[in-house]
Amino acid sequence: MSKFSMKNWKSFKADQKGNFAVLTAVALPVVAFAIGSAVDLANYRIASTATQAAVDSASLAASRAITVEDASLAQATSIAREQLSLNISNVAFVDAQAVENSLRIEQDLTTGTVTASADVQTPTLFAGLFGFDNISGTLSSTNQVQSLEIAFVLDNTGSMRSSIAGGVNNNERINALRGAMTNAVDLLLPLGRTNDKRVRASIVPYSSAVNVGQFYEAAVGPNAPDRGSTCVTEREGVNTFEDIVADENDIDTLFETDATLAPQNCLTAELLPLTGDRDELFASINSLTPRGVTAGHNGVTWGINTISSEWQSFWSEDARPADYLTSNVRKILVVMTDGEFNSTFFDTDVAAGRNILNARGSSESAALEYCDLAKDASRGVIVYTVTLGDNSRAQDLMEQCASSPATALVATSAEELDEAFERIVVEARTPILTN
Repeated sequence: MSKFSMKNWKSFKADQKGNFAVLTAVALPVVAFAIGSAVDLANYRIASTATQAAVDSASLAASRAITVEDASLAQATSIAREQLSLNISNVAFVDAQAVENSLRIEQDLTTGTVTASADVQTPTLFAGLFGFDNISGTLSSTNQVQSLEIAFVLDNTGSMRSSIAGGVNNNERINALRGAMTNAVDLLLPLGRTNDKRVRASIVPYSSAVNVGQFYEAAVGPNAPDRGSTCVTEREGVNTFEDIVADENDIDTLFETDATLAPQNCLTAELLPLTGDRDELFASINSLTPRGVTAGHNGVTWGINTISSEWQSFWSEDARPADYLTSNVRKILVVMTDGEFNSTFFDTDVAAGRNILNARGSSESAALEYCDLAKDASRGVIVYTVTLGDNSRAQDLMEQCASSPATALVATSAEELDEAFERIVVEARTPILTN
């Protein structure tokens, strides 16, 4: 029995060697294919990742062309292809020309999206031995075509007559602001643009009050006393810090016309509600004339009012803001100052003609209340701030007002002020990737 078993065992071992040889012959090509394919797939992933970034860039370029430059789909495709070419030329394992030629731009008017698609394929090094010459796929990138509502709240106080460094009354600050805003409008609404409703801006000059012009009676009610001007100060009472439209039938929603705000202290520059008209915006910029003291909270609240969905009924039809959190509408509030918020008319006793002007704490705290109102998640407003000069208290206030440290900008020269507004506009016009 023992001998028989050993004989059979030796026979079995011989048979096993034969089996291993067969299995090895069959497995080696499979293993080689698997290893080679892994290398080929790794190369494809490297190439497709870089190509995806290039397609993303092309999609953003097409979306921006359609949104900002009012480009046709064909024009947007050409612009996107140029952008793709810049980013695809040095991508390894890819035929850049083939990717460029395959680029497709599609616009969905219903959802307000722009999609860029491109085909990518990489040659195989190992899988080609088994009849697989390349690995291919289609990459796409979708982003939202953005409409923009941007409110510029601009310091129009007496200190804006000063030089950038302060002191000399040479109007350097107000001239720098006019120049920066003119360039900003040129970026927002390029000359020749026809689709005005996608990009609209409002301008709210402020000093001790805001001149609401033709909207004066709607803001103060028909029974308000005639002050000889169309300037308004803060809204007092239970709705002071609420996003509620002025209603002539509800006195708690109306704004004040403080007795001590003499007509000669009312700004000549009037509030301009949302518009896509370049000429209207340039006229508003050119009307900026420094006067008065700094009650910046009044400017902030009216800046919000121009882009608030709660105020749609207040403005004329073409100036009505979209609803908050509309998927393809970006709302931005820009608050600019060259100094501290140091004036307020809160708690004015109109009959006695008393006020608490130079109440710095009240104006600052009120401004922050309004900034927090704008930044509330239910509104989705992005707040940028720009401080002109080196006033540390003003900078601290603006940092607290801004949506983030990245949106709190400081300028100490005319060039830096121009750069700050340019940055805001460029960031505002950058479409949002949704894929």
